[in-house]
Parts: sequence; C-alpha cells; structure tokens
Amino acid sequence: MKKGLKLLFPMMLAIVLLFTIIPGYSTVAATSLNTRLLVGYWHNFDNGTGIINLRNVSTKWDVINVAFGESGGDRCTMQFSPVTGSDADFKSDIAYLNSLGKKVVLSIGGQNGVVILPDSASKQKFVNSMISIIDKYGFNGIDIDLESGIALNGGDNDFKNPTTPQILNLISAIREISDHYGSNFIVSMAPETAYVQGGYTAYGNIWGAYLPIIYGIRDKLTYIHVQHYNAGSGAALDGRTYTQGTADYEVAMAEMLLHGFPIAGSSSNIFPALRQDQVMIGLPACAAAAPSGGYISPTEMKKALDYIIKGVSYGGSYKLVNSSGYPGFRGLMSWSVNWDAKNNYEFTNNYRAYFDGVNPPPVTTIPAVPTGLSGTSVSSSQINVSWNLVSNATSYDISIDGNIITNVTSPYQNKNLAAVSTHTYMVRAVNSAGASAWSSSISVKTQEGNTNPGGVLAWAPNTVYKAGDLVTYSGIAYVCLQGHTSLVGWEPPNVPALWKAQ
Repeated sequence: MKKGLKLLFPMMLAIVLLFTIIPGYSTVAATSLNTRLLVGYWHNFDNGTGIINLRNVSTKWDVINVAFGESGGDRCTMQFSPVTGSDADFKSDIAYLNSLGKKVVLSIGGQNGVVILPDSASKQKFVNSMISIIDKYGFNGIDIDLESGIALNGGDNDFKNPTTPQILNLISAIREISDHYGSNFIVSMAPETAYVQGGYTAYGNIWGAYLPIIYGIRDKLTYIHVQHYNAGSGAALDGRTYTQGTADYEVAMAEMLLHGFPIAGSSSNIFPALRQDQVMIGLPACAAAAPSGGYISPTEMKKALDYIIKGVSYGGSYKLVNSSGYPGFRGLMSWSVNWDAKNNYEFTNNYRAYFDGVNPPPVTTIPAVPTGLSGTSVSSSQINVSWNLVSNATSYDISIDGNIITNVTSPYQNKNLAAVSTHTYMVRAVNSAGASAWSSSISVKTQEGNTNPGGVLAWAPNTVYKAGDLVTYSGIAYVCLQGHTSLVGWEPPNVPALWKAQ
C-alpha cells in the first residue's frame, strides 16, 4: 500500500498441477489475539479521506496498522511522528485501544518508506531505530509493507537459502526485533501478490521476492495478508488464471499459502503451507481505495469465505485442493480504516458480523488415531506416505525413524533418502484439544539405484500418463485407461475411471 497509486503486477499463467506439502512447524505467535481478525490500516496522513483520531477508530477492528513508519535519508534509520496531536496524545490513544483489547501495530512502507539494508551496520540502525519508536509509543508489533528495494539478486534461486544481502539483513532484523519483545509481539506482512503468489509463475527480481522472508521468519510470523487488489490477475494451483475482485480469485490466491505451491512451476521445489492461522486476505474497503481494481462486494466475498473456512462451495470455477476448507483461516485486512469510514463502514459492519457468526465453539475432543497408513517407494531416494484424514484434525505429525515432524498433511513426501534403506513411519492427528495416539507403524524400503521393481514405475503426481501405461501403487500394478496428468488425490485406487488394477 502507498499514499498514491500502487504498482500493477499482473501475474502470468503457469500450467502447473497440484502437489504435496512439505513439513511445517508448530510455534504459534501472538497468542493474545482473537481467533478471527479484522486488520485495518490507519492513515497517518490526509489523502482526502479525512483524519481520524486513533482512539476513535471503529471498535470492530481487532488490529490497527498505523501507516506508516518511514526511513530517513540513510534509508535504514526509521522515523515516526503522529500527523495530528502530540506524542503524549498518541501514546494515550494506543493505551486506550489496548485497554479495549485492540492491538496497534506500526507498518513500515509507503511511498517514502523504502528501507535499504545492504550490510550489518545498516541493519543494526534499522533495528535500533525501530525498537526506539516501538518503546516510545507502545506499539504492539510491526507490519512489513515494503515494496521498493525488495527484489532478488541474479542467481538467488533458493528461497530456503537466500543470498541477496537486502533479504538476509531484513530477515535478521525482523527476528532480532521479535526476539526483543517476545512471543506476543505481532509480526505481520502485507506484500503485493507479485512478491508472493507470483513466485508460482517465476522466481527472480520481484517475483516471489517475499518468499525467502516469509520462510526465514515463519516461526515469528503472526499472519500475512497479501494485497488481493491492484494486482490484475493471478495463476492458481489448477493452472488457470483468475481475475481480482472475484470469489474465485480470493479463494485461489488464499489457498496457495494455505496449501503450499511449487516455485516457478517446479514440483521438486515447494514453498510450504503456512499455518491456517497465519493466513489472511487483504482487500480494499471500497472501489476508490484501489484505483487499479480488486474491490469485491461483501456478498461475493462472503461466498469466498464460506468456501475457504467451511468448505461450502458457491459453484465457482476454482475448486479447493482441500475440499473441506481451512477452518483456521485468520481473517481479513483492509486498506483502510479511513476509506471504510468514508464508505459508511461497509467493510467492518459486514465482516465483523460474519466472523462473529462463524467462530466455532472451542474444540474439546482430541482427534481419532489416523487409519490406513501406507507407504510407497517412489524411487531410490523417496518414499511417499499417506493415510486417511481424520474429520476434526487440523494438522498431523509424522514420526520418521523416531524423529517427529509437525504440521504435515497426507500424502507426505519423504525425500533425499539412501538407496535400499528401510524407514519406519507413524502418524498422529492434532487439533487445538491435543494429539491422538500414534498410529500403528509401517516400514518401507527405498528402491535400488534408479530401477523399479519389475521395470514398472511407481505412480507419482504431476505426471503425464497415456492409455496403456503401467504403474505400481501400494504394491499393486495398475494400467492406465485414459490419458491424463496425475494429481494428488487421483491415486489409482481412488479413480477407477483412469486406472484398472491388474
């Protein structure tokens, strides 16, 4: 978001099919926040929407992001002063909102908010100045809305191990600030789609440039609300392109972070899913708030929310990979508090009522033990493990040779294994009430070298098969009945129209 017009970063179409999620993590940050959130940006400037005293914002907001903290002439030392009233008034307003259970976060960005961190010295100036501002006013967190200056250097191709100094120093700075304040300190992000979902189409320069930052602070990140506006269109997990301002676009873009996605279309390079409670959607409060488009009416957006949260389809073109939905989805961000007030509070009135109505009762029953655990040796270095989903589970833990990996989903790809090596697996289901007992264990051996038993390849997702092709799956041979590209969920036993057991 900027004080002026935002850049338009339309996303290109990529024909990439679905895939499996790689392991995540279990830390939950900012535990004092509500289950469902409405986050709004408050203007510390006047763009014609009017100045609102901070303490007078609608009480329907949960988090107020103050826009913006900006850098000084060195582009690393941050500065902030309230646009109206005294410092003492502003501090009093934050304290008052805190007394109502609201959080006030300092957002870094805007047209003058460029931050350049080429080295450790500039990083430390940024950290020190941010801590000074946060302490002075009593902010409850930071929001990263940087755009200019966030780009990948040439040859920086691995989001898990970035080499761009700006990216590395920003990750380090955010972590240092978060550690300084502890687990209830809010760390949020509001990038444009090009910087996040754009990495599905291409990875380089601005495309996917936020992915290493998200990954690098994933254990500190409270939530991310990508701006689903001023974006044009975006390629989704089904290989189609959807246009901003539609329910299909909102669902498709959100699921990329809820489910994970391949970087630049590579099924061997997956950006992992975030926790459900870390994912929000950013929307304009009204059409005037997003000059390049992306406004969606509350009626249409509620259809999208019903699908995302409850799995209740509205009959659109995009189909969720996880058809049951994502009940932990965190909520909505809006640009902005001021635009919403100017638009007669359409945003807060509609979505506060919606979220208050869909908050589920507390979960008191732990999930059942997963059944149907099976493993397939795909190659000499990979075993795919799958199990039956449990109805009230929100995630799963997998034990691999006694080592526990949390927040995974079925099927799970265990990669980089030694040839002809045997591995033992168990899984358990998890929700907010606790974890189930472990399932019975299975043991699976990887293949020899690059060969496959009997010369028949194991079935794999994202693979083009033609009629007559033979595969193995869970020790059973299958013949392909009609040509198709395989998807997760289309395993041979699940689609008799495509495969016949031999």
